[in-house]
Amino acid sequence: MHYLFQNNLMRKMKRYLFVTLVLFSISGTCFCQDKTAEIDKMMDSAWRNGYFSGMITVAEKGRIIYNKGFGYADIEKKQKIDENTLFNLCSVTKQFTAMAIMMLKEEGKLGYDDELARFFPSLPYKGVTIRQMLSHISGLPDYMILAMEEWPEENNYGNKEAIELLARYQPPLFFIPGEKFQYSNTAYMLLASIVEKLSSKTFAGFLKEKIFVPLHMDRTFVCTKEENEAMKTNIAKGYVWDRQTLANTPAENSDQFSKQVRTIIYPIGDGGIFSTASDMMKWEQALKTEQLVKQSVLQEAYQSAKTNDGKEAGYGFGWFVVKDPANGKIVQHTGGWPGFRNAFVRYLDKDRVLLVLRNYEMEFRGIQPAVNNILEGKPYTMPQPSLAYAFAFVSLTSDDQIIPAVFKKLKGTSIINEEEINDVGYSLAKKGLKKHALEVMKANAELFPRSWNVYDSLGELYLANGDKENARLNYKRSLELNAGNEGAKKALENL
Repeated sequence: MHYLFQNNLMRKMKRYLFVTLVLFSISGTCFCQDKTAEIDKMMDSAWRNGYFSGMITVAEKGRIIYNKGFGYADIEKKQKIDENTLFNLCSVTKQFTAMAIMMLKEEGKLGYDDELARFFPSLPYKGVTIRQMLSHISGLPDYMILAMEEWPEENNYGNKEAIELLARYQPPLFFIPGEKFQYSNTAYMLLASIVEKLSSKTFAGFLKEKIFVPLHMDRTFVCTKEENEAMKTNIAKGYVWDRQTLANTPAENSDQFSKQVRTIIYPIGDGGIFSTASDMMKWEQALKTEQLVKQSVLQEAYQSAKTNDGKEAGYGFGWFVVKDPANGKIVQHTGGWPGFRNAFVRYLDKDRVLLVLRNYEMEFRGIQPAVNNILEGKPYTMPQPSLAYAFAFVSLTSDDQIIPAVFKKLKGTSIINEEEINDVGYSLAKKGLKKHALEVMKANAELFPRSWNVYDSLGELYLANGDKENARLNYKRSLELNAGNEGAKKALENL
């Protein structure tokens, strides 16, 4: 995968032919003939154009029909991704936490309507039940906010310390328990701790004994301080696209994410499981049986919870629940952490599964509907990266004259973010690509005509290109939108 734009081979490509291929591959509607070949074509395009690295697995009626890795688990070592590469599951972990709770419920060790206070009387959250915690309608505050403020980087803190933080500072509930849906990592961290209390085992030990070993998920583990390092071979590093350098970087080294990655390491239940595509398909197969819990118990996990006023929350126990008129019932979960973006989607009525494990974090949407349409024999739209990324990609491989064509082609379909595009413009200018930067910023002004900041930036880039008249016009426009823009005032004085 082209993680670094400075790839010499890429620069040697015939520019206009290359950009034409890029435009074709990241836009438009396609019709599919051979299903697996079409999925491969789509994903290969995403990889070659630099916005996908990871593993994708597709199964129908219990049979894997597509299973392929793209890119590198470790760029420096040139270690390629395959079905045995370990990925941080992030919040896909929550379905395992919910399963552990359901197993304890089946054993009679807890009830869904048991209150949190039964297990942690030091916490001031009266009336919060396990059922509400499972379905994200508990109103519990966010422990991560406190952790980011109070914990040092490179610590060894886990659930115990997170609970101590909540007990010490006692942040209030966000709302009355059951009042509404609000996703809660705190709830699932506490659910994992309840598993430990009731089983007299560590959460990692419980999952290993009750789930991972019986299902032969031999490469799956919960990340703890004590975890055997031997399990961590062929593990995917998480990378993020840095809009400042226009290159990718390990998440722990990025200015934006390093504190988060280095501070919240060992809390588990809300995240913390590492697994492979191969092991996750073993998990998928087990969910069709009664090897872990009875199907009647599992079906409850696939039912949307209801808030106090009877409205559906859209979440069961560890699963988002979707009722799709075209595709039937879908249970799914995504997972995100700096450097990782995952999705596990199960079309229950069609017995169809899509698993995407990514170790490259950037805006890239549309894999799920595209794959599903391919399998249905319907036309599909190529998954789209952010427009900011597309601008950066073509700018570093092509002449500035191609940018308006890219903009015209993608502005209606790509993910658009004013700040991202602005950052890319400035980053291109810093690299000496002033004309490219100007074209990018002109596109941003067309997209956000009421943004004083965009016109201020555009004025600056016109000036950098020696066009004082257009610089003056855009600084004036910025002041019309924001009379308090002192930077524009000073620039006009100098002009």
